[in-house]
Amino acid sequence: MYKPGQKAYNEANIIHKAVQTNERGIKNCQSCGMPIAKGDKNGTEANGTKSMKYCIHCYADGKFTLPDITAEGMKERVREKLVSMGFPRFMTGLFTRGIHKLERWKS
Repeated sequence: MYKPGQKAYNEANIIHKAVQTNERGIKNCQSCGMPIAKGDKNGTEANGTKSMKYCIHCYADGKFTLPDITAEGMKERVREKLVSMGFPRFMTGLFTRGIHKLERWKS
C-alpha cells in the first residue's frame, strides 16, 4: 500500500479530490476526465477562446485532436498516461471507469 509521502499516492488523492469536487461544480474534461477547473488546461474553440468542456489534450481549434477514438480507446489512452506518471495499473481503472459517461461519449 502507498504511504502519504509517495508521489503516486499524492497524485491519486489529488485526482480523487478533483473528481469528488466535480460533483459540486468543478469541471473535468468531457472527453478524458482530466480536471480543467483551474483554466490552464482548457482546449480552444475555433475562434481561439477557451473551451469550457474539453482539455488541451482532447480539443484544439474547435476540433477533437483524436476524432476517431472510441470511449474504450480513450480509457486505454488515459490508463497508459497514468501508468507513465507512476500510478499502479490497478488504480488506473478507478480513474477511467466513468469515461464512457462523459458528454463526448453520450451520443
